[in-house]
Amino acid sequence: MLKKKVVITKHNIVTAYGWGVDALWTGLLSGYSAVKPVERFNTKNFLTNNAGTIEDLDASKDES
Repeated sequence: MLKKKVVITKHNIVTAYGWGVDALWTGLLSGYSAVKPVERFNTKNFLTNNAGTIEDLDASKDES
């Protein structure tokens, strides 16, 4: 099997704390949970109404 080199030229992350590595790190160090009640849709058929959601995420857009 041939080994191939991999080079990472850019990184980013989106979490319930926000967009970017800095938002994630700040959120983790804050001691507060990013999990909160879901307001985007009805959760009555789920076991909980809490989740770590991503604010301002439009799943209908291609974010690539």
